[in-house]
Amino acid sequence: MKRIITAASLLLLSSMMYHCDDDTEVLETILPLSGSYNLTNLTISVEATTINDTTITLLEAVNGSTSYSLMGNTLLLTEYAEHSILDSVPISGLVVLENDGSATLSGMLPVNWGTGCAPFELISSLASDGTWSADTTTGTFSIDLVVDALDIEGNFSMVGDQLEIRYFTQTPADQRMINTLPINGSDVPVEQTCIAVSTITERVMLLDIEN
Repeated sequence: MKRIITAASLLLLSSMMYHCDDDTEVLETILPLSGSYNLTNLTISVEATTINDTTITLLEAVNGSTSYSLMGNTLLLTEYAEHSILDSVPISGLVVLENDGSATLSGMLPVNWGTGCAPFELISSLASDGTWSADTTTGTFSIDLVVDALDIEGNFSMVGDQLEIRYFTQTPADQRMINTLPINGSDVPVEQTCIAVSTITERVMLLDIEN
């Protein structure tokens, strides 16, 4: 009888170790950040730098001259916009990061349907799917979607249940309309002009994990 109990005990112990190993494997395959997140806030910052040398007509003379030479590679302007779920025309968004590496992004997001010199921004319905990855060691994060304009390649940080994603995009051939220029520390009115620029856009997304 003692031998039977011992054999049964060994069988039970072996079974427990087997299931323990299985559980460890399952835990190790769970990707960091996998889950569903609701977008709450989106900030967009843009820096525009001139591409070419350009002569601008001033509406007020500066040092007796009504023209101004704007050199290439000059920081022309900066723009900043903040959007949230509390706006009168709110944004919304759902980011789903599946454990198999697939991802979906959908929601109502700001889109410029015009050009840099004739912007026409609307909060528009967008959706796409693709793949995602995250590295907790380097803090890097990416989503590669079918709609390339929605791709994300940047960094993340997690505080409590809130995920922050920060990423940059560059548009080397863009344009912006100007009607003033910062000259000698003052904004001088100029003839309205559409300027060829290179833009760097930083986007910061704040998302709350969906419970």
